[in-house]
Amino acid sequence: SAEAPRVIRAVRAATAPTIDGRLDDACWKEAPEITGFLIYRSRDLAISQSYGYVCYDDSYLYIGMKCLIAEGTEPVGEPGAYEHDDFPWAHDRVEIMLDPGRTETDYYQLAMTAYGATFDCSRSVGGTGEDDAWNGEWEGKSYISEGYWSVELAVPYHNLGITPEAGSAWGVNLCRGTTKALSSISV
Repeated sequence: SAEAPRVIRAVRAATAPTIDGRLDDACWKEAPEITGFLIYRSRDLAISQSYGYVCYDDSYLYIGMKCLIAEGTEPVGEPGAYEHDDFPWAHDRVEIMLDPGRTETDYYQLAMTAYGATFDCSRSVGGTGEDDAWNGEWEGKSYISEGYWSVELAVPYHNLGITPEAGSAWGVNLCRGTTKALSSISV
């Protein structure tokens, strides 16, 4: 059976992060670090670990992820002129599933490679239904450094058809995909 989802508390950002992929804003230092990513459909820890962070304010949900890589290496992929939704799935990437109603069947999928290519869609029927016509107005940037690459995303609530409410519970699945494996955390 699958592991029960973890519960985390997103923190209110006193100041919105600058969406540049660097994770050096004050809000990320306040957010609880989410780690212990598992290999997809397994209970084994991912070899290349990742760290997730979730913050919010009155207008946006902010998600940051830091993906560790071996020193002296680059993320798999290449910079390129990819159109939005013309996504290079074989590249190192993060995938974020947002399920505001905690339906566990209907959600939004946002993805970004280490080199900044983006993809989004809405999903239904537990993920088998894919509506590529849904294009969110979210913003995201990636950043590559020695030993890791990272992303920052700002997702406006109106894109998800919701309004923020204190104490509301959402489903979030943070995933990191490499050419070797997919690892994830459900919260």
